[in-house]
Amino acid sequence: TGGSLAPTPTNSDSAVAVYQLLLINYVIFVLDHYLFLPWVRQLYLYHSKPIWYQFLTCTVCHASWDHIRFNTFFLLLFGRIVEDHEGAGGLWLAYIICGLGASIASYIALPSHTVSLGASGAVYGLFVVSVLLKLSWNWKNLLSVTVLGQFVVEQVWKEVEATTRVTAVPGMATSVNHLAHLAGAATGALMIWFLGKLPDSEPDKGRQRA
Repeated sequence: TGGSLAPTPTNSDSAVAVYQLLLINYVIFVLDHYLFLPWVRQLYLYHSKPIWYQFLTCTVCHASWDHIRFNTFFLLLFGRIVEDHEGAGGLWLAYIICGLGASIASYIALPSHTVSLGASGAVYGLFVVSVLLKLSWNWKNLLSVTVLGQFVVEQVWKEVEATTRVTAVPGMATSVNHLAHLAGAATGALMIWFLGKLPDSEPDKGRQRA
């Protein structure tokens, strides 16, 4: 037994948090790239002189249409899984914690001229969280883990290889923050591990089982 991201799971038909997150990401994108509102750029994380809120707000900003299209597709897919399992509060908590983990790691490790933005650190965290939440001996969950786990492992391994290449070649530049992806995934795994160490908030006795 262990802790939970949120006390009450939600039915997939009533999922709301994942759509709230999608809406926020797209509204910010439109304000930034179509209405050209200058204050939106203050939501990016500027490593040379960061403001505390930018560590979180940069996770809803995107540099291009391809950037937001990739991130929101997987946010919808894996965010729904987390919300169905742990409720709206659980998804919000996972998105925020994994996004912050990715931002902090990027700020510590990357050069001061770096500007970080994008939901990918949070999304990679949701990759890992969604798979770990389904780990059980239920045959449906095992099948889900087998299918989803292959994808997650492949994606994380690609990020490891990409990060290794960038580190091994001095001066090599990349617009993709592979470190943030790995940090988000690691934060998600650590969060689930930590919650697993907490005592269960509900007694086993009298608990209804599906």
